[in-house]
Parts: sequence; C-alpha cells; structure tokens
Amino acid sequence: MSAPQSAENEEPEEAGSPAEPVMETGGLPDATPPTGLPRPRVPWWPFELYAIAWLALVGYAILGLSHETASDPAVLQTPYPAVLLGAVILTAAGPIVSIVSWLGAWLANGRRGPGLLTAALIRGALFTLFGVLAWWGALALVDAVRLGVIQ
Repeated sequence: MSAPQSAENEEPEEAGSPAEPVMETGGLPDATPPTGLPRPRVPWWPFELYAIAWLALVGYAILGLSHETASDPAVLQTPYPAVLLGAVILTAAGPIVSIVSWLGAWLANGRRGPGLLTAALIRGALFTLFGVLAWWGALALVDAVRLGVIQ
C-alpha cells in the first residue's frame, strides 16, 4: 500500500501555461509615478532667465571691450575685470539655479517626483555650457575685430 500524498505537496498543473518567473525587488518601492497622476516637471523659466543673464554679459563684453583702443589686448582694457567677474558669478550660479528649481518643483509636487533632480541638473549644465561658450565666442570675436581678422 502506498501512503496517501498530502495536499501541501501537490501543485496544480495548468495545461499549456509555463510558470512565470517572479522578480524579487527586495522590498524597494516602485520608482514610477502612478499612471493617473501627471508627471511633475521642473519649470523652464529660471533657466531662461539664466540664459538671458548670459546673453546680457555677452553683449556687455562685446560693447565694453570693442570700444577701447585697438592696440590694447582685451585683458588690459578697463571693462575686462567686470566681464571676467560676471562670467565667474554666472558660472557659479548655474548649479544654484538648478538646485533652487529642483527644490521648488519638488516641494510643489508634494515631495515626490522621480527624475526631477536629474532634469534640473542637466538643464543647468546645458545652460551653463551655452553661456560659457557664448562668452568665449564674444571674447574671440572682440579679439578678431581688434586684430583685423574681421572687419
């Protein structure tokens, strides 16, 4: 006589459906926002104001450094320290604008929002890169005009 098998050891088999693997997440919360809620976003306007500040510095650099005598290099002209200080301040302001924008969006969305910090930091880095390249371009343009390369 064989011993009857207990119900605990028996697994019901479904015809034609393989067992699906279960992925363990280790108890981590789901990183995606619920589908019914709008995805929180970092506002663009602080970065647009930041870009306008860079463009104002570029305009000041072109106007201020191009009216001096042609024999003086840009670094010896009177407005150059102000242009350099402005560029240093605006470069340092990029991460600050990013963090303040992220903090405002994070607090406005009930302290939730996956990817907000990343989005804010990438925007700040790109706008800072744009500003620095525009500033360097302005200095190169002023020197090219001063040296007679561009007339």
